[in-house]
Amino acid sequence: MPAPTGAHTTLWYYWELTDDAIDFGVGDDTEDDEPKPFGGNATLTQFEGSNNAVDIFEPNSREIAQLIAQHFDGSFSVDFEWTNPWWLQAVISEATETVDNEDGTYTHKFEGNIPLPMTIYAGFEERAVGGSDEPGYRVLEGCVIESATIDVTTEQTVDVSLTGAYVNEEWKEVDDSFDQPSLAEDVLTFAEAALELDESTLSLLQDVSVEINNNTDIIREIGTRLGVDYSPKARIPSVDYTKIREDNDEVESMYGSEAATAVKQSVEEDGPMTFEVDNREAAGAGMNMVQLDMDGAFPESLSVSNLGNPQEDLQEDINRRLRTITGSATNEVEEPL
Repeated sequence: MPAPTGAHTTLWYYWELTDDAIDFGVGDDTEDDEPKPFGGNATLTQFEGSNNAVDIFEPNSREIAQLIAQHFDGSFSVDFEWTNPWWLQAVISEATETVDNEDGTYTHKFEGNIPLPMTIYAGFEERAVGGSDEPGYRVLEGCVIESATIDVTTEQTVDVSLTGAYVNEEWKEVDDSFDQPSLAEDVLTFAEAALELDESTLSLLQDVSVEINNNTDIIREIGTRLGVDYSPKARIPSVDYTKIREDNDEVESMYGSEAATAVKQSVEEDGPMTFEVDNREAAGAGMNMVQLDMDGAFPESLSVSNLGNPQEDLQEDINRRLRTITGSATNEVEEPL
């Protein structure tokens, strides 16, 4: 029999909810009954459970006498191409408000402080399960996102990478059919993305990377090997972008303020930033628009590439620290998934 490939697997997630409230680690008992795909070309690039064994020795021997399991922990990374906005609830917060725009579209706002935990289903067809006659799932319980990165480069799709931890897992046989939830939206590309600074769209952008670090810890307690809760610590957002040099604006910003001609004693924040992806479809035709609103825009660093090279464009690489980040999604889905 041929060796299995990713074509013999499935990948989706549920929110961990009971009575519409967070129920961390509830796993397969969640009340969320809508399996959600991450996006296009979704791949579980890193997927590891560990028993964290320790070696026990005895006097008068160089050999290990016993191996003892300590806490169980799991780690994972999911990479995919951006199609839908719902994964933002695991990075920023659940939808805190939904506004009916009265044109067949709804705007869902993600403006809270507590990201939602999820249960991830990693499915294996029978040919991918050694010694098993039936397909099944490794069900990862208590999944939390520690960091998220959104990358877009010219002539490419908008790519997302999520890195996180989970506290438990179990094997579950397939009850019905071994199906992958289908994508309801098209993959978004660089041509549908934009970055604004102080309400002005930046031009000649070559790439943009938005990073959100949640600094999430797993909480443990005496009496169990498994994590029992999660604790999102300080949220640290930042944005990096590369643009072909047009003027001296980025230099002045790095110096400390508009029209500055030398490094100042204090550095001012620039206006708010907005990262947007928008398929530019009208209401009723499949509108899919997402905005990340970011306050702070502190000019952390500026570097220049290709100075003196007549065969390359003169480029500026900018890193900006941010203070806050919230999100909103406008589409034709009445209730957030």
